[in-house]
Amino acid sequence: MKKISIITAVKNGMPYVKESLNSFNLQDYENKELVIICTKSEDGTEEFLNNNLNKNIKLFHTNQNGIYKAINEGLKKSTGEIIGILHSDDVFYSNKILSYISEKFENEKSDLCYGDIVYCKRNDLLNIVRVWKEKSYSKNLPKYWTPPHTSVFIKRSEKTNIFYDENYKISSDTKYLLQLLKKNDLNISYLPGFITVMRA
Repeated sequence: MKKISIITAVKNGMPYVKESLNSFNLQDYENKELVIICTKSEDGTEEFLNNNLNKNIKLFHTNQNGIYKAINEGLKKSTGEIIGILHSDDVFYSNKILSYISEKFENEKSDLCYGDIVYCKRNDLLNIVRVWKEKSYSKNLPKYWTPPHTSVFIKRSEKTNIFYDENYKISSDTKYLLQLLKKNDLNISYLPGFITVMRA
């Protein structure tokens, strides 16, 4: 059973970080860790996180601004063999997502696995406004195609040792995935089904 690390970067994340944290805690997969990189907040985020730590959650405080700097710090501090991202206002689609991911990596010897996601109204997780769903999965991916980065899990290895470009204000996630996906020896697999619910 491989260890799965989930990276979360947060600043002023209340109240949604509560549901995000609960979403991780409810995962039925045991060998997991949540690495939270928290930037100084003024809305009670830090106090909430400090009061809700457990053996599977690691909290680190930073004075650095920028989501990509925080994610990179989380990647460096994580210890799992498989790594994924969960933004502080998003939740996993079900409590079995990490189990499904683990099975996929084990059965298909994946280096990278992705699935589908849904977008909901910011204040209502049940009010779905958009869906991203893979329509024609193929090992021969289009040159500039990327899946949603919140649906992507990667196996930690030398060939996936890539970090987010901290010079970007937006879209560093796209550049990150393009760098990964252009590697010809990467074993990519698709997990049918929704991975994450993202707030619009």
